[in-house]
Amino acid sequence: MKQIGKLILTLVLPLTIIFFGTIIKWRYVHIDDLPNDFLLGFPLPFICNSWGSSMSLQIFIEEFLFDFLIYFILNLTIVLLFDKYVKSIIVGKVFKFVLFGFSTLTLMFYGLIFLNHDNRFKIKSDFMYKEIRSGYKFIWQEVKT
Repeated sequence: MKQIGKLILTLVLPLTIIFFGTIIKWRYVHIDDLPNDFLLGFPLPFICNSWGSSMSLQIFIEEFLFDFLIYFILNLTIVLLFDKYVKSIIVGKVFKFVLFGFSTLTLMFYGLIFLNHDNRFKIKSDFMYKEIRSGYKFIWQEVKT
C-alpha cells in the first residue's frame, strides 16, 4: 500500500496533470441561437469561449472534475498494471524532477488562463449543442474551422 501511495504522488499525479493539460479533444459544434464554437475536454467538454466577452472563457466545474478524475484513473490503472505485471517501477530523482517541473509548468499555464477575471465559472454547462466535427490535439496546435 505504501508503494501505491508513493507511485501516485511521484508518477501518477504529475502524469495526470501533464496529459490533462496537453492532450485535448476538441469539438466544433453548432449551438442554438449562437455562432458555431469549439468545446474542449475529454470525455466531457469543460471549456469554451464565453459569449459575453471576446477574450474570456466559460469553464464548467463539474465536467472539469469528472474529466480530471477519468485521466487520473486511466493513468493509475496503466501505472499499476505496468508495475504489477511488467516491471516494478522505481522513479529516479532526475525523472521525478522533470515530471514535477512539467506538471508545475502546466499548472502555472492553466492558472494564468483561469485567473482572467472575465472568465465565467459555472457548475455545469447549460446549453445544448450538435457536434459538427471533432478530433484530438496538443494544446499548442491550432484547429482550423
